Amino acid sequence: MSSQPNSAETARRNSPLVQCVKDELANDVIGLAERPFLGHLNLRGDFNSLNPSVKQVFGVDLPEQANTVSVEGAGIALWTGPDEWLLIHRSDEDADRVADLDRLTADAHVSVVDVSSAQTVIYVSGTHARDVLARGCPLDLHSRVFGTGQCAQTHFGHIPVTVWLDNARPDPIANPGFNVVVRRSFADYLWRLLDDAATGVRAAV
Repeated sequence: MSSQPNSAETARRNSPLVQCVKDELANDVIGLAERPFLGHLNLRGDFNSLNPSVKQVFGVDLPEQANTVSVEGAGIALWTGPDEWLLIHRSDEDADRVADLDRLTADAHVSVVDVSSAQTVIYVSGTHARDVLARGCPLDLHSRVFGTGQCAQTHFGHIPVTVWLDNARPDPIANPGFNVVVRRSFADYLWRLLDDAATGVRAAV
């Protein structure tokens, strides 16, 4: 029997940006990388109906304040609307947790939709990460107005994205890392736009 994976396995394992050349710099000035194979759950419904189950299964509270992020336990929860959240988790490693959440919310008037195959995350990091994003994003990402624990839905060029600041970095203000959630169909185009913006910023510093 052949040890080569079949086409279904290959499709499952390939990330949306598998064909893109990664351009990560060791000097931490600018880095671009994909964070592939994360789980993405779109949650909708009443906070009091959803939050206890999410907390029980993933160990994270859904944020109640607009445009904020909760990072706890096994999940990252982003506020994306008055009754809507995006929950990022570790995909295959959390398969049992997703099943448990489905079970716990089965009789509640809520929606839990797995959108993992439709989205990916591009990570823009380094001391000039804000300069890269500023070349295509109208959002003010300066540390005085956009810090850790915040997220926003915006766009880069004409591509809709959701952005949040990584609070796990040693110095997220001076040396930030921005997570950019994008639809799979736009991922390649967004990568190329970001890479072009990074090239321009590198030439200027």
